[in-house]
Amino acid sequence: MSITLLPSTTTATSDTVDAIITNIEAVLVGLGLSLEDLSGDDIPTTPLAVLSYEGEEFDDSFGERPYYNTATFSARVMAAATTPDTDRDVQRAWVHALKNALTVSALNIGDLVASKLVARVDHTGPTILREGKILIVDYDFGVKYRVTT
Repeated sequence: MSITLLPSTTTATSDTVDAIITNIEAVLVGLGLSLEDLSGDDIPTTPLAVLSYEGEEFDDSFGERPYYNTATFSARVMAAATTPDTDRDVQRAWVHALKNALTVSALNIGDLVASKLVARVDHTGPTILREGKILIVDYDFGVKYRVTT
């Protein structure tokens, strides 16, 4: 069985989303998180993050105003569990750290520093989990960006 991949095409929109992803990863690393592929069941010894691209909402262009798309993401932060009191504090700290760090100015860096295409970051909020000895904060957010042609 062979798999046919879509042809490799680069558009201004895909370049913008690639730059946004790179900037989000820089923010997560700046918070002290390691970006990892956690396909195993190992308990992390340092906080880890996995960034997932969840899709996009596409705006319609009407008239002469610029139009915007919203790329949605989920950042999963995982840390080793300790005691319930400490776990709550750790989870709450990561939720607030992510909200405070994922800002428009933090994402308009790198390839977006001149264009400032990121217009808004919508924080849809966290889901808090505990799986065995691993604390998990799933933090969902959307990045609204101006579409260029």
